[in-house]
This record gives sequence, structure tokens and C-alpha cells, in this order.
Amino acid sequence: MVCSAGALYVALVCLVLLIVLNTVEIVSRYFFHYSFTWIQEVSLLLVSWMIFLGFARVVVEKQDIAITFFVDKLPERYAKPVRLLNTVLMFGVSLYLCVRTISLIGIQSDKTTEIAGLPYALYLLPLAIAMLAVVLQSIVEAIGMMKQRNAREGQRSG
Repeated sequence: MVCSAGALYVALVCLVLLIVLNTVEIVSRYFFHYSFTWIQEVSLLLVSWMIFLGFARVVVEKQDIAITFFVDKLPERYAKPVRLLNTVLMFGVSLYLCVRTISLIGIQSDKTTEIAGLPYALYLLPLAIAMLAVVLQSIVEAIGMMKQRNAREGQRSG
């Protein structure tokens, strides 16, 4: 999925920038006795983007840790509805979090950080993007499950 690859690249860029910024801060502080006060706020911003976009990629690529021993032990006719239920729950929770995060972004649209003057919305935006990616992936997955079911029913009747 292209969205997943884009999220990975943005997360990697954030990680590299985070390492560079903190290295500059450490070198500046210990060798030149000067500290950049804004680096802490920018580092926190980069961490939020890195974590939430990384999370989105993990979920979309199905690389997350899942406790599947229960579902794996079920007969296939019961396992499929449980997987569908899991997809529906993931959709619902992610949609709720996405809507609430967008609402919070609207509430905090005029607020900025104390030192760097960064909009607080930038700290919340990656969470909204991540949840939107999970919502879209849940929809795609549910459609795929339904198509498989319809294809099997068509083979049985035909």
C-alpha cells in the first residue's frame, strides 16, 4: 500500500532528524556551553510523528502482535466471523479516535508551544492520519472478506 510506504518514509525522516537534532544539542551543550531551547519541543514533535506513523504502518501491514491462539483453534466457519468482528471493532475504535482527534485539532488550532511557537495541531495530526489509515485498511479488509465469502458461495451454487 502506497500510504504505508509513505508513512514509513516520513517516520524514518523523523527518526533521522531526531538523532541529528539531539546530537547537535548534546555537542553544543558540552563543548560550547550553549543550549538550544527549542530543540526539546521539536524533538517531541518528531517523536509523535515517528511513533504514530510507524504505528499506522504496523497495523496496515498486519505486522502487529496479535494473540491469535484462540482464533486459530476455532473451526474455520467460526474463525472467519471472529476475524470479521475484529476488523469491525478495529474500524469502530479507529474511526472514533480519528473523529475525536480531528475535533481536538480544531479546538487547539489557535494554540502554540511556548518556546518554538509550533501549533499544537502538528502534534495531533499524525494520530489523525494513523487512525484514518487504520479505518481505510479495515474497510479494505472487510470488503476482501466479503468478496471471499461471496466467491465461495458462488462456487458452491455453481
